[in-house]
Amino acid sequence: MKKFMYTYIIISLTLLTGSKCFSQTWSVKWNSNGSPWIGGWHISNNDVYTKFKLFYPNTDAVFVANTGNGYNTNGWATIFFYNTSQNVWNWQWTNNGNHSLGGAWTLFEGDRFYPITINSSTYLFCLNTTGISTQSKAALIKFTGSSWEMKYNATNSSFPNWNRNNDDVYVIGNFLSSTPNDQEVLFISNTSRWGMLQQINNGTNWNALWSNNGSGSLQGWIIRGDDQYFAANLDGGPDDELVCINKGSGWCAIFKYQNSNWTAIWSNNGAPNVGFGGWLVYNNYNKYVVGNFNGDNKSDVLCVNSHIRWATIKNYLNQTYFPDFYTNYGSGFLNHGTNQLQLQLFLETYIVLNNNNIFSVAPVGGRAILQQFSYPCSKCAETTPVKNGEDIFNYPNPFNPSTVIYYNVKNEGITKINIYDNSGRLVKNLVNEFKPTGEYSVDFNAENLSSGIYYYKLEIGNLTKVNKMILVK
Repeated sequence: MKKFMYTYIIISLTLLTGSKCFSQTWSVKWNSNGSPWIGGWHISNNDVYTKFKLFYPNTDAVFVANTGNGYNTNGWATIFFYNTSQNVWNWQWTNNGNHSLGGAWTLFEGDRFYPITINSSTYLFCLNTTGISTQSKAALIKFTGSSWEMKYNATNSSFPNWNRNNDDVYVIGNFLSSTPNDQEVLFISNTSRWGMLQQINNGTNWNALWSNNGSGSLQGWIIRGDDQYFAANLDGGPDDELVCINKGSGWCAIFKYQNSNWTAIWSNNGAPNVGFGGWLVYNNYNKYVVGNFNGDNKSDVLCVNSHIRWATIKNYLNQTYFPDFYTNYGSGFLNHGTNQLQLQLFLETYIVLNNNNIFSVAPVGGRAILQQFSYPCSKCAETTPVKNGEDIFNYPNPFNPSTVIYYNVKNEGITKINIYDNSGRLVKNLVNEFKPTGEYSVDFNAENLSSGIYYYKLEIGNLTKVNKMILVK
């Protein structure tokens, strides 16, 4: 009976809209509708896209360059941004196909571009990892509004002597709480298994903050060829955390840079279905997009898998829990409107722009879309608790140690609300009585229970609703 009850609860959860806080919505701002053009830019297979900060208030832009075979036969690079008042993409700058970024960088196959903040200003960190470029293999260049200027390259600064390869990983993040206006570069070589954290001083001097000296690990994390890494401010503190994922083994861990070394603050201990609270981290098609989607002071992680067509937004609660406040339940879409875009294998790039706009582009297939995620639940307690029929939710969620469960009785009858733990065991009966039509609430105090996931089940006649809540102590 216990196993049946647990299975029933899980199946029921996938069929619910859940609490009122599941009123998150995706709205399409712009869609190429199959056209390979973005405001004059032709989408092609060798495009490289990255987010870029412009001088305008509340305006994030997209930098794109086409890196063809060898010396760039296409030669185009552009900065464009979405004009919300006119619902069109505008160009801020273009090189008109002259193969360079204002003379500061010549485009080659294998180029990579990373935005980086130094002294509160945004620069473009340019790298070439193929070895075919005759120019400097690395440079830091700055956009002035109409042109580019060279800040440094390997010949005019103390750029570290890295032997760059195609499988190198570069993670840009603010890993030092003492320098909130600067970001650092974590370099990881999956070939030589080296790892180095470098700090840039005014763009000209590089200081090695940490190195594993070729040991093959990152303070306990074994560097492997199929690793994924990204930086995110998960706990809302003054610095970023480093998320490490190995797609082959299913291992996942989170590190902080503290006292000149990396400290693991969480690990799934190799259980792939524990990574990010149930998100399977070992899938080769996983992509992770960092943004602030729910309005708090922490980064959230949009997990997208175009193979199984699943998308989920996770919020790091503490060293144990990664609850999601959005999921598409494998529907294959981020939004459910008439102008939606399916998650497909050829969707390669996702970029979070201002106001929770998600820019998605498929270089292979030539499609693009701009969608906005809305999360109006930061004021849930100030709104009418339940509206639609026999609905039920709790607030706050997560909670400690008490929460209020709101429910709506549309058709009068015997009403039951039971609480179950994660194994399906009945923990407490809260309501078991006749209720006339109306809206109700009941307090649930979990002072004597341990932290974890709990489920509450509403039964009114033939109606059954199940939802989950998280107790964090």
